[in-house]
Amino acid sequence: MKINHDYIKNLLLAIESANDARPYLTEVLNNLDLQEFNQEFLLHYELVLDYGFIQTLSDSSDGIHQGADGEISWSDIPIRLTATGHEFIELMNQNEIWEIIKSDFKNSSIKTIFSVAKSLAEGFAKKKIESILS
Repeated sequence: MKINHDYIKNLLLAIESANDARPYLTEVLNNLDLQEFNQEFLLHYELVLDYGFIQTLSDSSDGIHQGADGEISWSDIPIRLTATGHEFIELMNQNEIWEIIKSDFKNSSIKTIFSVAKSLAEGFAKKKIESILS
């Protein structure tokens, strides 16, 4: 299954838009109009965990369980956006940056996208500062 950058953005936005700073997975799923985990959610949820955009608040679990029969189940645990997750959302919400990412970096890794987005934001900020100072 391929990474869908729009899905990652929407997943993070679903967490950000929750009513609590530490929403439970059911609220996140509801914000995505899902009733249950599906494979697409699972892939992208685990990726945002891997990249440190979110953090579970359970000492022993990411909320995902796979039985010996391969069946996936989940626990309704609280999660939170990390500072890195908030920063990534802020960058993705800048239309100029998001459009460049989608057109020129659509097959890039999340790590590359985050790096490019930060570089673009810095470049746009420098141009803005130069126009203010001149």
